[in-house]
Amino acid sequence: MDAAAAGQGELRTYADVEEFFNNMSSEGPSAQDRIDYIVPYIISLLPPPYVPAPDAADASDSEDEHFSLTSSSSDDEGDPAGAGWPAVFLPAQGDGQDRISRLSNDLLANVISRLPTKEAARTMVLSARWRCLWPATPLLVDDAHLRYPGESREIPGFHAVRAISRCVAAHPGPVRGVRVTRTSFHTQEYALQRMVAGLAAKSVQDLVLFNRPWPLNMPLPDDILRCASLTRLYLGVWHFPDTAAHRPNLPNLQELGLFHTIIADRDIDALLARCRKLKILSFAMSYNSDSRLRVRSRSLSAVVEWRCSLEEIIVDDAPCLERLVFDSIGDRRIVKIVQAPRLEVLGFLDLQLHELQIGGIVIKAGMNVRPRAMLPSLKIFAVKVRFLDQTEVKMLPTLLRCFPSLETLHIMSIPGSTDTADRAGFWESLGSCDCLRSHLKTLVLHGFQNLNQELLFLNYILEKGKMLKTLCIVRSEIDDVIAEARHVVPEVGPTSGFILERDTPSGGSSGSDISVCPASRCWSFQHAIDFSIWQRPKRGQNPPVKIHGPSASLPSDFFLHPSPEYFHSRAVSSPARSHRHPMSREREASRVAASSALQRGEGVEAADAGLERTAEAVEELYRLRDTFFPRDPAEKPAALRARADAALAVLDSLPPEQRKSPQQRAVCEFLRGKILDVFPEYNKEAEDHLSKAVKLNPSLVDAWLCLGNCIWKKGDLASAKNCFVLALKKGADKKILCQLSMLERSMAQGSEDQKLLVEESINHAKEAVMLDIKDGNCWYNLGNAYLTSFFVSGAWDHTQLHHSVKAYQNAEKDETTKLNPDLYYNSATANKYLENYERALSGFEAAALKDPDLGADTEVQKITSLLDKLVHAMKGQLRSKRLASLVSSLGEVNLKSSHKKATISILSEGLNKMVAVLGKVVLLIRHDDVAPLYYLTCDSDQSYFILSVYGLRNEAIKEGDRVALLEPYYRILNIPWKEQHYQFKTIRVDFPEQILINEKAPAPHYVIRASIHAQNKP
Repeated sequence: MDAAAAGQGELRTYADVEEFFNNMSSEGPSAQDRIDYIVPYIISLLPPPYVPAPDAADASDSEDEHFSLTSSSSDDEGDPAGAGWPAVFLPAQGDGQDRISRLSNDLLANVISRLPTKEAARTMVLSARWRCLWPATPLLVDDAHLRYPGESREIPGFHAVRAISRCVAAHPGPVRGVRVTRTSFHTQEYALQRMVAGLAAKSVQDLVLFNRPWPLNMPLPDDILRCASLTRLYLGVWHFPDTAAHRPNLPNLQELGLFHTIIADRDIDALLARCRKLKILSFAMSYNSDSRLRVRSRSLSAVVEWRCSLEEIIVDDAPCLERLVFDSIGDRRIVKIVQAPRLEVLGFLDLQLHELQIGGIVIKAGMNVRPRAMLPSLKIFAVKVRFLDQTEVKMLPTLLRCFPSLETLHIMSIPGSTDTADRAGFWESLGSCDCLRSHLKTLVLHGFQNLNQELLFLNYILEKGKMLKTLCIVRSEIDDVIAEARHVVPEVGPTSGFILERDTPSGGSSGSDISVCPASRCWSFQHAIDFSIWQRPKRGQNPPVKIHGPSASLPSDFFLHPSPEYFHSRAVSSPARSHRHPMSREREASRVAASSALQRGEGVEAADAGLERTAEAVEELYRLRDTFFPRDPAEKPAALRARADAALAVLDSLPPEQRKSPQQRAVCEFLRGKILDVFPEYNKEAEDHLSKAVKLNPSLVDAWLCLGNCIWKKGDLASAKNCFVLALKKGADKKILCQLSMLERSMAQGSEDQKLLVEESINHAKEAVMLDIKDGNCWYNLGNAYLTSFFVSGAWDHTQLHHSVKAYQNAEKDETTKLNPDLYYNSATANKYLENYERALSGFEAAALKDPDLGADTEVQKITSLLDKLVHAMKGQLRSKRLASLVSSLGEVNLKSSHKKATISILSEGLNKMVAVLGKVVLLIRHDDVAPLYYLTCDSDQSYFILSVYGLRNEAIKEGDRVALLEPYYRILNIPWKEQHYQFKTIRVDFPEQILINEKAPAPHYVIRASIHAQNKP
């Protein structure tokens, strides 16, 4: 955060802070704006209040109470029977007795302690019985509870200080807790001193005292150091008193937090020396005048440094210290651990910012680790690593040797500069170490980027970690993990990553099962203190999906794309061919959809021979639908009809005793409806049977799935979506998520909320992948969602295409999904628009071989015809004189941007930043597709190239126009295909902002958005 920015020099007073911020004003907000932003933020890091602030909408001083202290309901004439109350809470009728007042004093005091400050004091006027209860209850005061009588507005600072002081003075004590976070003490130094002195006199136990700044020079009263009864103290935006003049007397203090506070190193030393019971010490964006934290304490168990301006952290003598946590920013600093025999948790060590010293030895990459440089007590270690930095990567095995008893390792992967060096040899040459052989059980990788170096490291750990049981790869946006200075990593929800678990601690390529389940992660300042942050990520509520495999190694592309995010969640849609059938085209959908209904504890025994035979017949029927693609399309409906009749015959042969219970009848209705629904046309009888199934057993998830598919066929998309949503309420299911994702893409066609629906489609597809990363159909569905996104965005955002291609590549690893011709067709479509023509041709050809009726061979002809036209255009060049005359006007072009003019001869392949190529359009090359537009173009050196333009209408650029191509994406294409070889140079324009036509940006009416035309083919 700004308050702890690096390079600000030594900040000894708030005048220094203000001057520093004002000097930054040219780069952003003013000093006051920065501080006004910081204060609410650091307040949000505090522990929660004892009693939450009342809702402003409910705040009132009227005589109407929100609850009744008696059991009488005599006033409720309009509702004598207690209508609207839950049956178990019906109020007693008519006796008017005050039964609450008969409770013991301890219980009543407990009730009062849970009320806001003002309401608690007002209980004294209820009756003589209550008059003495509030004074006997330990006082809680929170300035968030103080409001004007009859209004929801909070009392301003001047009145709030007086109100707090009067409240404390009126109460005999003790004061359990005071929380002041909304009050400005400007011009109220005397009132502040009186208030703190009163709290010290009334034995305050818990104090949170924050100053609303401006001016910043408000001194903290010295009496704060004489609150001997304090057990917890949090201070914010103060200049800490000089402990040399006022010796601290805080013998009971156990928890101390200093937020955005200026404090001298000698004052920290004095606090540690005088606070003999202090267990937790935390700093958040505070300033040490000498920028050094020296930990000397016989009682401290946890130290947290959160984005402060420290230059050195020294653990000198801390026999009870168990946790040392820091989230550092700024310049390089030393972390020195001299004496900490019980230290169990250390991190996040940033290998770029921190120099670690253990036992007086500087830890360096590749060093021989001596016993004096080891921390045998350490159980949990967290480190930030830039896997593209060779030095940092080599530090990892050295650090592992320093912690021989390490059980949990957190790695936060930080983006870095590109490094293409091969590190495989480095990891292969490494041996094991004590922690990997005997102790390491859990590895958590935050911010996974799918870098090759990350995968090499993971495979090393999986191979050498003989006790490793859990591997968690946390999905996290980089902006959340490496927050800007004004942010701390926010909490995220439960499904934030993957956990891979072994059932046995065998390690290596043991052949043990691996489980995948959602991982949760909670990041906050308070979690860094109570250390729930370091606990093993908990499983989600859904049972894990088993993956049986011969090796525990990660697949080479475990995630879609080497992006900081697991997936970009930008929304949109595709002319991708959806499934020929709305039903999910995975083998498991056809097999398990029937059999799982018998295995979910729904009253039907899986060993029931008749139902098992029917389930197997349904499986064969759907396998035929999904894998049989004859050359004569008429053969398939006949084959399906024959197989469906056979399955119905098996179902009809079931004896009546197997259809007695509602659960058994539900399964029979489900199987009958599923058989009838195998055809691409809507079948009313199938819908009736499936509807009966869900009525008989609403928990039959597969019946909801089939019912949704059936209703989808008749065009009632909203009702179909409702079926899928109801099924998901029974629990997360990859098949249903895939179907819902497909349905949302179908709903997006022609919708005003096109982008929103496709974004939802992508999110549901990602959820399905997270449930089973080995399922090829889930990856295929995600690829379709991203391909759809490309077209909704206007066919220019190639990031979506890259995501799509990567998803299709993962889908091809599933042997069952490889049978799906649509997979190859859609993958080829994505490659075509990426201008990967060789891959596109191969994909379309594979699709045509698997399903001749698909029309993929036509796509092959279109691409080869296009390539012939492009090569022919490059060969049909103009005569030199005419060409020279044509390009002569390019010298007159005056670019108003900072881009440097260039010709294609000096371009490098790929993106060329801050460069502009000037060209003359010679010829529009017409072809069979709408996008992109192809032009034969020549630059000022009279060199020809093919210009491909996305997102513009063909009227936007005419032959003879001058074009300026900003930051061109340049490639030399070499495409071998059959006996042909195509070669030409090309520049691709993805965005309308990348091109100027006759020195002008394209007019808005020339910018287009491609439409979705998803095909559901039988």
